[in-house]
Amino acid sequence: MENLFNKLFPLKCVNCGKVGEIICDNCLYSCDLLPIQYCIVCDKPSFNGITHVKCKDSNKNAPEQVVSVYKYAKVVRHSIKTSKYGYKQFLALKKMTYEGIKVLKEWGFDFKDFICVPVPTTNNKYIKRGFNQAEIIAEIFSKQLHLPMYINIIKRERETKAQYYLGRKNRFENVKDAFKVIGNVSGKNILVVDDIVTTGATLLEISRILYDNGAHKVLGFTLSKKMKRKYTGAPGGN
Repeated sequence: MENLFNKLFPLKCVNCGKVGEIICDNCLYSCDLLPIQYCIVCDKPSFNGITHVKCKDSNKNAPEQVVSVYKYAKVVRHSIKTSKYGYKQFLALKKMTYEGIKVLKEWGFDFKDFICVPVPTTNNKYIKRGFNQAEIIAEIFSKQLHLPMYINIIKRERETKAQYYLGRKNRFENVKDAFKVIGNVSGKNILVVDDIVTTGATLLEISRILYDNGAHKVLGFTLSKKMKRKYTGAPGGN
């Protein structure tokens, strides 16, 4: 069925329009990688995205580490934003995820002994799109790294506004108490998966409720990270 669909409606690169692939190799390999990772609390460079000691002391419920593969810019931004519009655009997100996880493995990350848990989307978005981007990324992630995935551990308690349109302070207020743990996470290592991290508000809030419910260790993985500052120094230990 997929082959027939592609014959009737040939795939074109969502970025440059070249016929043949939903993201051509040139565009895919032009995606900006994020070799320097950042602390989820202070957003300053940190080794492998590990939360700085001082930041963890001031925010004990923060994830211990958050890793992203791509900068949220250019091809990556366009692919993620357009993935919600239709089947073909959705394929672009999947292809980018497979490539991103290859890079992640090359960097030496494996997240052994962790459970993949996608950030739940709002009901309105799910009905409109028919899928949850974070869930698709988590599914590919779990298969490629041979990790179990559970989609029913975290529930979104209420509809929230799109974070994209909110400032930093309002983003944190928007997701406060927006999630609920409905599965048993006591003593478990949880890897929270999403498509993008900006302020970290969503990951920090989910990490808080996971730790409140007895999780042993919480980490985060996002396919991309929106850059806000330019740093010239090496990753620090803060």
